[in-house]
Amino acid sequence: MGLVGGSTPFPAWDVVWVVVFFISYGLFSHGLDRLVVGVMRTNAYYAVAPEER
Repeated sequence: MGLVGGSTPFPAWDVVWVVVFFISYGLFSHGLDRLVVGVMRTNAYYAVAPEER
């Protein structure tokens, strides 16, 4: 997966992509509980909202 026309003789790009993937995965896993809580709150809000309107 070369960024410059697919002809980069720089094998460290694979390491860069792996590091980026693990960092993004770590951020996602750490923010997953907040995302689930937000979705649950949103679902509860929309489940109660029609009765309040």
